Amino acid sequence: LGQNIQCPEAAQLAGVQGKFIVFFTVEVDGSISDCKVVQSLSPSCDAEALRAVKSMPRWKPGMYEGQPVSVGFFLPISFKIPVKTDH
Repeated sequence: LGQNIQCPEAAQLAGVQGKFIVFFTVEVDGSISDCKVVQSLSPSCDAEALRAVKSMPRWKPGMYEGQPVSVGFFLPISFKIPVKTDH
């Protein structure tokens, strides 16, 4: 996820940075569904996080008594504006 998500340019220009939380469900086949932002940072950051979460490869599903089950997952994500250095 860290390699596939980038702070949107609009958020960088507005100085938006911080932490927010995305919820999603890992289904019995490992696919991701029900993605939603439960603690927002900004509309552009939220959209980028949802895009990145939805594009993740399949996960290993949760297991209960030897059977795969769907599991909800809360994922905290942080955006930090990169510091520019003049050399």
